[in-house]
Amino acid sequence: KSFRLSLDYSRRIHDRRQMALALTNLASVQLDKGQFQEAITNSNRSIKYLTELNDLNGLGETHNILGMVYKRQKNYTKASNNFNQALIYYESTSNKEKIAGVYHNVGTVFKEQKKYVNALNYLNRSIEIREEYGAKNQIYHTYRVIADVYKDINNIGESLKYMELYLNYVD
Repeated sequence: KSFRLSLDYSRRIHDRRQMALALTNLASVQLDKGQFQEAITNSNRSIKYLTELNDLNGLGETHNILGMVYKRQKNYTKASNNFNQALIYYESTSNKEKIAGVYHNVGTVFKEQKKYVNALNYLNRSIEIREEYGAKNQIYHTYRVIADVYKDINNIGESLKYMELYLNYVD
């Protein structure tokens, strides 16, 4: 509700940046609620404003959300395209934490597609970036996905190792 109020207010004062951010945040909430078509519509509206404003981090965030929407819909081609677009924007601003998050998301897409070598490459890169740039509080999510990848390929030893790393962070 507050994002809708923010959107209404930013429209009244003609603040395109605030409108775009409100649309992106609204799309994120809609993603969480499973309202995929609404999330896609609001993301695309946001991208229009953010492109006009040349807001590269905002564009990265919105494309990342779109990627997650398409991943949940199992449209892996569109998910990958949006994640790649997000990476381009984040790399242009050297936003390492966001890059690590997108690598995590790309890894999960490859896991869903059963492309396990690619999945592990992206997931491990996500961990490397987060360890190097100090954003370690998000690593445990990636440990969990890696544990699942190893479980899927019947490497129980590695799966257990990463599950323990995951549980240590959760504790």
